[in-house]
Amino acid sequence: MRPPLTLRVHALLKRSYANGPGCRAVVWVQGCSIRCAGCCNPGAQDRTGGRVIAVAEVLAWVRSITSIEGVTLSGGEPLDQPEAVAALLRRVRRTTDFSVILFTGFDWTRVAGTPALMDVARLADVVVAGPYRRRQHLGYALLGSANQTIHLLTDRYKLPDLEAVPEVEVVLDEVHTVLTGVNDATVT
Repeated sequence: MRPPLTLRVHALLKRSYANGPGCRAVVWVQGCSIRCAGCCNPGAQDRTGGRVIAVAEVLAWVRSITSIEGVTLSGGEPLDQPEAVAALLRRVRRTTDFSVILFTGFDWTRVAGTPALMDVARLADVVVAGPYRRRQHLGYALLGSANQTIHLLTDRYKLPDLEAVPEVEVVLDEVHTVLTGVNDATVT
């Protein structure tokens, strides 16, 4: 019997308004081969950090959340775990009507030219692609820097939907403060 497929996860957030249109669940994967200078989430870069969770358990967590529009995958680098991320997104698509936003630090040309990566990207409504470049910091319409590109892969969203997303949000819980969004460099 094959062991359950797992995903190395950095963090989970039940409700976010700064990671795509509407209220969204966010899955930050752990591990990043790109390691952009000035990364807003350097704690997610170490491939041995975070925790390993069965894909089925992550799906159950997503499905248990009420009143959300969709799920966003960020990182770390989601496409460093293509098999697990694809399995999760296929199950999200099959069992919910949630939208999917995928952030990747890989350039779109690399994603489009690599069948395994494109198979994952096709499971999303929107893909934000490209490495973060500090000197080109932007923080607009889900873009962290001006070199990044937005790819609307379904008709679910249009560019104005992404432009309306808040640049940053602060989430307070019992344990710690979570700062999230693409323009968190402006918060001091």
